[in-house]
Amino acid sequence: GAADVRETFEALGQEHLFAHWDAREPAMRRRLLEDLESLDPRLVASLVARLAERPPAPEHIEPAGHVGLREIAADGEARAIGEELIAAGRAALLTVAGGQGSRLGFDGPKGLFPVTPIRRLPLFALFAEKLLAARRRYGAPIPWLIMTSRGNHESTRRAFERADWFGLGADTVRFFTQGVLPALGPDGRLLLAEDGGLFWSPDGHGGLVGALRAS
Repeated sequence: GAADVRETFEALGQEHLFAHWDAREPAMRRRLLEDLESLDPRLVASLVARLAERPPAPEHIEPAGHVGLREIAADGEARAIGEELIAAGRAALLTVAGGQGSRLGFDGPKGLFPVTPIRRLPLFALFAEKLLAARRRYGAPIPWLIMTSRGNHESTRRAFERADWFGLGADTVRFFTQGVLPALGPDGRLLLAEDGGLFWSPDGHGGLVGALRAS
């Protein structure tokens, strides 16, 4: 119940969430309780502890190791193994598509931004053409896995429906939603959103495997 949720999070030092509780609108109270009930208290404790560690900034920042394009092109054995897996239907195209096009001056999912100079193809259409070509080349029904965000999941799916799935077939395109984490202030306190619930942030590319598993 509400009392148990409140007791749990106050014990974690999050009593600020319930300040002026009686003065809040019922809908805002419900929103917060729903968010807190969906949240594992152990996760909150772990995030707060990680934030408190505040590791020192490294003195020297070096690029991560990488494999160069020439080295990749010369590795015929790896290419053969990859092509064998694709032809056997054991590979998929994966696209991280949770972003909005706001920084591009575009109102909509970033994958709908027109990128080709002549045909003005959106990113999704360009990827779809490449995927169709790969399916023909390898004779395999390569599925397309698309990770959306809470904010653009429905608009992305509707865009694919309007475009008749870019000729790929609805049963070969699968959407799943990126995970989120509650946002913390510098003092380790959970932040509130305008609707009275918690303020959530995407959990980044590192959450990809977890989101795949959850879906």
